Amino acid sequence: MWSAGARDAAEGRTVFTQAGRRHPRRRAADRAAAVAAQRSARAGPGVGAPFVLAHASGDDASVVDNGPPLGATEWISGGELRHLTTTRHSAGLTGLPVAPAGDNLILDGGSDTSLDEMVAATDRGLLLTCLWYIREVDPATLLLTGLTR
Repeated sequence: MWSAGARDAAEGRTVFTQAGRRHPRRRAADRAAAVAAQRSARAGPGVGAPFVLAHASGDDASVVDNGPPLGATEWISGGELRHLTTTRHSAGLTGLPVAPAGDNLILDGGSDTSLDEMVAATDRGLLLTCLWYIREVDPATLLLTGLTR
C-alpha cells in the first residue's frame, strides 16, 4: 500500500504504471491464486476510524479530505488491480475514483481452506511471522529490502 498511490502511478513512477503508458496497469499479481483479494474494512470495533482521517498531507493523503465517511475498499481482486489510493486532488488529476488509504489491510486467499489444511498442502514454503525494516529500493519494480524476525 505504501507504493499504491494513483498520482505516482499516473506519473510513471511505480510498479503500477503500465509499461510505456501514463495510466495504472490492471494486472496486480501474476498468479491470481496468490492474491485473491486485498481489501480494507472500514467498520467494526478496532478496525479504524469510520471516516477519512489524515494526520498530515502528502502524495497519498490530504488533511483537506478529512471527514467523509468510509466504506470498504477492494484494492486487488483475483489478481486484478481495482483501486489505487487517491485523494480528491489526485482523483481529479488521474480520473480515478477517490479511494483514501485505510488503517488496515485484509488479505484473503480466496478459499475456505483452514490454516492447518493450507500448511498440510504446502510442499515447499517459508513461514514469516514478522517483517521488519522493510524499505523500497526501486519503486518502478517494487524491489524491497528488509529483515524477517
